[in-house]
Amino acid sequence: AYPLPPVREALVNALPTALVATVVGLTESLLTLSLVAEMLQDKGHANMEAIAQGLGNIITGMTGGMGGCAMIGQTVINVKSGGRRRLSGITGALGLLVILLAAHTAINRLPLAALVGVMWMVSFYTFEWRTGSLFINALLPKRVRDWLGSGKRKIRRADAVQVLAVMLVCLFADLAIAIAVGIGLACMSLAWDLRNRIRVVDTFEVDIDADGDDTAPTAADENNSSISGRDGSGDRSRRRKKKCYILTGPLFFASAERFLDFFNPADDPEIVELHMQATEVLDFSGLEALNRLALRYANEGGKELRLKYLSPETRRIAGKAVNLLAHMSSANLTEMTAAVEEERRDVWRLEPPVGMAVARHPHSTAVDVPAAPAGARTLAGR
Repeated sequence: AYPLPPVREALVNALPTALVATVVGLTESLLTLSLVAEMLQDKGHANMEAIAQGLGNIITGMTGGMGGCAMIGQTVINVKSGGRRRLSGITGALGLLVILLAAHTAINRLPLAALVGVMWMVSFYTFEWRTGSLFINALLPKRVRDWLGSGKRKIRRADAVQVLAVMLVCLFADLAIAIAVGIGLACMSLAWDLRNRIRVVDTFEVDIDADGDDTAPTAADENNSSISGRDGSGDRSRRRKKKCYILTGPLFFASAERFLDFFNPADDPEIVELHMQATEVLDFSGLEALNRLALRYANEGGKELRLKYLSPETRRIAGKAVNLLAHMSSANLTEMTAAVEEERRDVWRLEPPVGMAVARHPHSTAVDVPAAPAGARTLAGR
């Protein structure tokens, strides 16, 4: 029996190595599973593979053995040799056990060149050879790609940089660090792309009455206009204006500042509505951006910011942080709070907007915008 070291010493010394081994082993197993699924035109079960590998390594550690994971080389040889079922894996494991216990002296007599040849064939079958052309096309300008006839075979330069960075870090460091670098680069690239998708697709102004409802010219309005003046200036002077912004794209930490740059509270009327049927608030930074925008309008003579057509998920996120949104209008806060209460009572039932219909806004003259979901409700306090 091995004496157990102190718990603190064991955690300090073993935990970092255990984490690295876990990441590397699980990654290699899942990559092997993906490669085999592609070779056999079948679908693997990643969760089952991860659970089985974890349980196997726990039992192996308890019995004093060494942990392991799926090996790409042996798996490729197995599949290329015709192995398809569990019997092939069991046979390989039993053969390895026999070699370790009885035939290790014979294996030591095999020439190293034969083993190198086997590994070369494994590398040949596992390497994605078209990656080289993808890298070249990513670096070449469009004119050169068109001249070479490969204009439609280009990946983004950001993706090429990620693949190249992971490969280099894997060669000069280890797989665990390479995975962390790849995930970090992919997250930054995604955040940058989503940041540029937030935009205002249309704006328009409408007249509103004293209750804040939209008004439309009627015959009576025309008569009043003729009495007040030919241009109707007397009636228009009593009307209030409302400006509506139709937004699209995700609102989160990377797009918050870009979102705020779209608005100029000093030039907008006293009531401003944001139509957010095509916008999703993803995190607290997005909510804080709305809160800051409401504060900017409030500082410009008490102007009011209203939100309309919020998605159910945005209502849920905002409702749980409603006490942090001090500068939002009372109607918006009431609606957000009600959404959370309904969710808690398991009453909030809105079907996801699958295949949202495209409809032109009644006041819009510029672009077609997605219609609000069937269950969306106005936050203007009507």
